[in-house]
Formats: sequence, structure tokens, C-alpha cells
Amino acid sequence: MKKHTEIIFLILLILTFAHCDWGIPDYQVTVITGEGVTGAPEAGVYEHREGTTVNYDYFPEDPVHTVEVFIDDSRNTGSGSITVWSSFTLTSQLVDIRGTWNMQMRWSESSEVNFDFNITFLGADLTSGTFSDDRGYSGLWSAENGNITITYTNWSDYVLIGSLFNMNGTYTGAGSDGAWSASEPEEDSITLR
Repeated sequence: MKKHTEIIFLILLILTFAHCDWGIPDYQVTVITGEGVTGAPEAGVYEHREGTTVNYDYFPEDPVHTVEVFIDDSRNTGSGSITVWSSFTLTSQLVDIRGTWNMQMRWSESSEVNFDFNITFLGADLTSGTFSDDRGYSGLWSAENGNITITYTNWSDYVLIGSLFNMNGTYTGAGSDGAWSASEPEEDSITLR
């Protein structure tokens, strides 16, 4: 009888430990969804096991806009996945370029930056407006379906086109062409606007 009791106790002990989650922590994932954005996961706070893959897929309610997702401080496109190794915040929002950026332009035949200046984008909405740079030049910008066009009105005939999400592309003007890129100061990069 004692032997059967020991076996039953051992089976119960094994079953008890099999249902324990010792050693595998749960992490908190906070999801924030900005205005004009829809998708999954919905806004809220979720618990996920370490090593779990969290898929996300966000899109703009108005298709002319573009969505960006921040996982803590890391900027990503609107769809992707992340493996949970710690707690983090996932923030989805519409891309809003309004503000000051550092612009760099290179001629096609140049490996060095030929123009380096700050450019400030203004506008009543996320899809168009005016801009000026710190050299005194200005013009109009428009952004739609992930693309941006920057047209100078007082700097020869310069027109810059490219990716709204990446803020880079190509340009033509004054009989030349080349590539451009713009970067936003770090402290402004994850502000919900």
C-alpha cells in the first residue's frame, strides 16, 4: 500500500509541476493606436510569454495616408512582427512630416553631400502644405499613398520625389539630378501628432 501511495503522490507532484509556468516570464505589451489608424492588435495592454511572436498590421482609415509603427523607439512600417523578449510599447500612427528635418542632397555623379540644410514643412493637414529651408528657399509639398513630392518655387526648377515613409528619393533641377534624404531630430520621432 505504501508503494502505491508513493506512486500516486509522485504522479500528482509531476502533474502539479507540469501545470506551473516557472522560469518563463510574462511581459506586458502596451498598444497605442493613433487617430486615423485601424488594425490589429487593438489598443490595450496585453500579457505575452517570452519568445511569443506578436504580429501587427495597421493601415490608414483614409488610404492617401501612410502608417508608421514605433516599437518603443524603433520606427517600422505598418505591418510586421516582433518576438517578445521584454515589455514594450507598440504605437501606430499616421506619418506626419510637419516639422523641421535635416535635408541632404547628392548629385548623381557625386559620392559626397552637395547640399546640406534644414527644411521645415508646414500644412493644415498631413497631405500637403508649404515648406521653407534655412537658405531662404521655399515651395510646396504633397504626400499621398506613401509618396512625397517637394517642389521648390524659388530655387531654380528643383523637384524632389520619393518615399514618404523613408523620406528619401531622387531629384531634378538646374540641369542636374541626384538623390536626397531627410532625417528628423530624434526627440521628435515618436510624438503622437
